[in-house]
Order: sequence, then C-alpha cells, then structure tokens
Amino acid sequence: MMRSTRKLRLLALAAVCALALSLFGCSSGSSSAPAVSAPAASSAGAGSAAEQTPKPLDFPKKPITIVVPVDAGGGSDTMARAMSAVAEKYFGQPIVVVNRGGAGGTVGTTEFMSYEPDGYSLLLAHAAIFTTQPKMQQVAYTAGDFIGVVGLNDQPIVMVVKSTSPYASFEDVVNSGEQIQIAANSVGSIFHVAAMDLLSQAGVDAVHVPFNGGNPGLTALLGDNVDVGFFHPEEVLAHVQNGDIRVLGSMTAERLEAFPDVPTFKELGYDVQYGVWKALLAPAGTDPAVVQYLNETFCKLFEDPDFKTYVENTSTNMMPLSGAEVDAKIRSEVDSYADVLSALGLVQ
Repeated sequence: MMRSTRKLRLLALAAVCALALSLFGCSSGSSSAPAVSAPAASSAGAGSAAEQTPKPLDFPKKPITIVVPVDAGGGSDTMARAMSAVAEKYFGQPIVVVNRGGAGGTVGTTEFMSYEPDGYSLLLAHAAIFTTQPKMQQVAYTAGDFIGVVGLNDQPIVMVVKSTSPYASFEDVVNSGEQIQIAANSVGSIFHVAAMDLLSQAGVDAVHVPFNGGNPGLTALLGDNVDVGFFHPEEVLAHVQNGDIRVLGSMTAERLEAFPDVPTFKELGYDVQYGVWKALLAPAGTDPAVVQYLNETFCKLFEDPDFKTYVENTSTNMMPLSGAEVDAKIRSEVDSYADVLSALGLVQ
C-alpha cells in the first residue's frame, strides 16, 4: 500500500512538472529578457538535443510555413529567415517563409484564418495586429482565433534621418518649424502611433507616409522621399555603421547598447517609450501537444550558434515566452493603446 501511494505521488509530481513546462516554456516570461543566454551547444549537439523532444504523432512530416504579414526585408522578415536558416536540424523539416504584407499586417493575418490548425502553418505576429489595428479599422479576426506558440523578441523604436539631412538632432527637427514627412511603417502600426505621439508632444507638423514594413520605408528614406524614419535598431544598424544614417533618439527607458551616444526621448523631455514585440501563433484548435513540441523545439533553435550570431549582430532583444505567456500578454494588451489612439484622433 505504501509503495502504491508513493507511486501515485511520484506520478502526480511528474504531472505538475509537465504542466509547469507547458506554462513557462524556455523563459520566465519577462518581456525585458536579454538575448538568450543559456550555454549554446555545438551545431551537432544542438541537433541531438532537438531529437530528445518527443514528436507528437510523428510531427512534422512536411515543411512548416511561417507567414510574415509584412513585406520582405524588415525586422519580422529577417527574424523569420534567421530561424528558417537553421530550422531543419531541429525539426527534421525546413521552414518556408511566406510574406503577405498589407494594411498593417491585417491582410496576412486575415488570410491566415483560412489555414488548417495542424501545426504546419504559423503566423509571425506583431503586437499591433491585436492592440492598435482593430481600433483603427474593421478586422475579420480576434485574439481568440489564435493560440500562442512561442515569444520571439521585443524590439525598441529609434528615430533616424539620412546622414546628409540638415537635422543633426531632434531639437533641430523641433526648431525647424517645417512640416516633415515620416516613414513609420503602416497606418495603425505601433511605429505610426509612437511617431505621432512623440511629434505631437513636440509640436512638430508631420505627415505620415505609410509603408508595408520597415524595408520599403528605409528605401524611401535613403532615396530622399521622406525626411525622417522610425525603425527597429536592427533595421538601420548596418546603415548607421557605414555612415548613411544618423540616429536622433530612442524610445527606450535607457540608452541602447548599440547606440550609446544617442539620447533617449525621455532624456530630451518627452514621455514616449515604445517597442514592438513579436510571437509565433498557430490557428486556434491546434493540438496542444503539437504546440508544446513547437515551443520546445523553437527554444532549442534559439540556442543555435548561428542563430545567436544573428541575435548578437542585430542587437535583437529575445523574448522566448511560452505559448500560454504569449496568450496572456496579448489579452493584457488588447486595450492598452486605447487612450493614446483616441488622443491622437486615430480611433475609427
């Protein structure tokens, strides 16, 4: 009887541990988590570690598709392609990246609604899909139509100009008294909201020129088609290093390690702190065992030496949340932009 009772206790403990793993995945859940820091295995060792994760129902049997709801070349796209480059040694199958840009991510997200909940199709979602876009336009989806798989990153926003611009500082922009044209991703994106919030506080007359992702906006800036741009640091880092772009300020609490000489807008007297976090989602109804396998395998992929080189080279702030944490974060932020959108006159 005592052995039987002990066995039951051990089984219960194992069940609790399994539940804890499903809730916390590869992160404690802090949105400010630094780049993944656990010791990296060698490429061969990483592949062996991936094989230790049980594959539910012999999954996957075919390539996995990641739908990126913005145009190619921006931060979301480069993240997806960095994962795709090393995916096969962890999943045993390649990852295919498909771009479906348009309307601030809502076109690709709406199309994703028709995909089967079988684990073979994942959406690389950015926060605005659920936080700002539904308040600025009619959308055909809700957060409940998706299930979180794994958190990816939480990237800040910086304001930049071309190096030949007459604006050497943000004060120059403010004091110019001129109307400026800005690239800040699509209408309703967090880039757009962040830019208009800052410029409104500073009394700058600005016209937003929308683009489907960071890369088209960056091309416009470099081609002198807009005056100012708002981007993720990794989108402009190479251009800053080669002298084509100048960073005027960051929307962060502290100065960025990549740009230590650039002031935060908080330092300059403006109450603006914005960033864009991203996650992989699956259609609601996807087998929980498949979701858990995907989460655990992506967590192993995040430790891949080549992927970590991408993280370091782009100053990417990884946020490897579990699926449950992604779901909770979306729910907690659905209405977080209501006040600022209303104040800016951007609510539909």
